[in-house]
Formats: sequence, C-alpha cells, structure tokens
Amino acid sequence: MNLKEAFSTHVRDYSIYACERAIPSGVDGVKPSQRKVLYGMTKEFPTQEVKVSICAATIQAVTAYHHGSLEAVVTGMAQNFVGSNNIPLLEGIGQFGSRITPIPAASRYIFAKLSQQAKQLFRPVDDNILEWLDDDGQKIEPKFYLPVLPLVLINGAEGMGTGFSTYIMGYKPDDLKKRTLEILNGSKKKTPLTPWYRGFNGTISKNLEGQTVTTGKLEVVNTTTIKITELPIGMFTMKYRDHLNAMEDKDLIKSYDDNSNEQKIEFLVKVTREFSAKSEEELIKAFKLQNRNSETITVWDEQGKIRRFESAEDLLDWFVSYRLTRYEDRRLYMIQSATERAAWLEEQMRFIKLYLTRRTDWAKLKTADIRAELEALSFMRIDD
Repeated sequence: MNLKEAFSTHVRDYSIYACERAIPSGVDGVKPSQRKVLYGMTKEFPTQEVKVSICAATIQAVTAYHHGSLEAVVTGMAQNFVGSNNIPLLEGIGQFGSRITPIPAASRYIFAKLSQQAKQLFRPVDDNILEWLDDDGQKIEPKFYLPVLPLVLINGAEGMGTGFSTYIMGYKPDDLKKRTLEILNGSKKKTPLTPWYRGFNGTISKNLEGQTVTTGKLEVVNTTTIKITELPIGMFTMKYRDHLNAMEDKDLIKSYDDNSNEQKIEFLVKVTREFSAKSEEELIKAFKLQNRNSETITVWDEQGKIRRFESAEDLLDWFVSYRLTRYEDRRLYMIQSATERAAWLEEQMRFIKLYLTRRTDWAKLKTADIRAELEALSFMRIDD
C-alpha cells in the first residue's frame, strides 16, 4: 500500500472515528460513550442505584463498548458541582468530586442511578422512532436520542478530534426553554443566551471580542482583609491555593485562611493597606479571578456531518427546526400504533362473537379444521 492509499483509507477512517468519539451530537448532546451509558442504564438499571464499577462493566457488555472502562464516563455524567453538569443525566451517591477537587472516589465505593431529569429530557415515547444500531447482531444504543431541549447547550461539551475541536459552555435550561417557545410562536424579540452554571455566584458576560468572561467574586472587608467568595468556572480550591501560596512567597499578600468546603468558596486573605486600596479590577486581576473563553460550537448534525455554528442561538434554531420534524414522526407513529391496536381489538371482538355462535360445533372439530375455518373468514393471524 502506497502513501496515498494509506491516507485515503486507514488514516481517513481513523480521523473520522476520532472525531466521532470526541465531538458530541448536536441532536442529543452526548458522545458515543455517554450514549452507551445512557442506553445501558435505561436497559439494565432503570430505577435502582448500582455501584459504578459494576455499572461500567455491565454497560460495556450490553453496548459492545470496545475502548476499555466506562467508569470515568459514568462518574463524569453524575457530577453536579458548580461548573460540571447543569443537568446531570445520572444521580451520584457518594463522592463524585466537588469544588475542592473534581477527582471522584474509587468506583468501588460510589453508586449511580438514572436521574429524574434524564427521564424528563428523554421521553420513552420517542424510543419508537429512533434509529437503533447493531453491533455484530447485537442491538445496542440508537444513532442518537431525541431530548426535548438541546442537551449540548445545557451541559456544554469539550473535545478534540482530527482537524476539528469543540468547546461549548453550559446554558440555563429555563432560557433555552423560553427561547424555544419564542421560536415556535414566531416572536420577533427572543431571549438572548448567555452561558450559565447552576450555583455559580460570580458574573458571566460577553466582551467586545465575543469572548465569554467568567469573573469570581471578592469583597474588601477592611483595609487589611479581602474575602474571596467565588472562583472562575473550572478553578478548584486545591488548585487555587497554589496561586495564593505563590502570592505569599512573593510578599504580595501576608497570609490566607481557606474556609472553603464542598458547597462554598471562602478565602480570607491578609494584605497590606496599599494592596487593599487597589481598584476592584486590579484586585480581580491580581487574584486571577477572571477567565476568558472563546466558544467553538462544533457538533455532528442529524445527517452525520460535522457542523459548526456561529453562536448558541444558531444551534438552538437548528435544533428546534429538526426536532419539529421528529415530533411529526412521533405523531404518525402514534396514529399508526393506535390504528393497529383498534384493528386488533375489533378482530378480537369479531372472534368472540363467532365463538359464541360456533362453540358447540367447534367442540367436535379438530384444531386444524377450526384454523382453516378462521383463515377462510380472513381472520388476522396472531403473528401478523
């Protein structure tokens, strides 16, 4: 095989597969490994909590997962601290990480179950119109699920494939719902979408360059004490101590007390009078309480093609447009299902009436003769 053939076959296939694993679907908002977890939990553990180590092994078996353990995927889908999932698809029981550190406890000590929010986002009635995949004769997860809101905007996503990457921040479900209704109602004025993280007490805004600016929170208590009560998204207290230690080593601050816990941020920092006299902007910069991020909204679309959107609003417009077509598919399926059910009930009623008039004669006939009579009267077979 020459170089050209290698790049047009093996390298190309690998590049596509790497992007499939790293870039989420814009329809259901998850990557293949996360979709397998969602399917496996729904199939094997729809209501009960299960140890993460057992859960990951079971899901790997029923979904034909070929890439090692799913434990990290399960724990990631259950994390609910500030900056992780706005709506966790799994409910974690135990230590799944916190604002102190995102590292969870060992999988043999923690448990997970399907969250109630997942059951509300993914309606079972839509299972009938999904495109289910097959792995060597084994039915596995669908090509994608059909949530009622774009999960990729609710929880955000991050990944890097070959030639493509994605970085999507989280958004407020209420804002997405409100804007969706505005789109459906044809409103000219629509709710703007700004990144949002449940429980975050700082500020999130857009600058002139279009970047998302995430700012923590501080308060000058007195001329020698500054209280920090919020850190930028993605900053954890254990890591932040390193920055304060470095400031202390450089004599920029005198000392600090870390009163933070898993639910709150609180650093009491002792400083000089000159330092506390700085402007709020200067203090935020000195304490590194501000992050700037540029979103790259790249997803797989419903046709299996990589697509990039300029904004969260553009992605939501596309999602609503596509989701409407699937509501029509659901409606048609429900009509067909109801029609078939009604026809079967009518057939049962016809059979009961016939039986009441023919039961004496049928008692003298063989089963084959009764079957032949029913076939002659065009009765529906039970396996039709």
